[in-house]
Amino acid sequence: MCSEQHWKLCDSETPELRRVTEAFKTQWDVFEGSVGLESQFKHLYKVNFDNMASYLQKKQERLEQESKKRAAANASKPNKRNKTESGTVPQSTS
Repeated sequence: MCSEQHWKLCDSETPELRRVTEAFKTQWDVFEGSVGLESQFKHLYKVNFDNMASYLQKKQERLEQESKKRAAANASKPNKRNKTESGTVPQSTS
């Protein structure tokens, strides 16, 4: 047992320790065979990437498409002019 940075002998007669020791003994060949081998998971790693640039590009393209649709919709509507645009300016009475 490790206590305060030192290894100490412990009572090997406890049922918990006996159970763990027996489990290690049955699987010792597996443990011993894997010591010193290269990790099988060395090629696995977590990839971190920033997709903000691609998101902003797609957003810009979507906004451009929406503005083209609006421009096309406005061009197809007849242009109605109201009285203030026709050249007559309403007079204020103060």
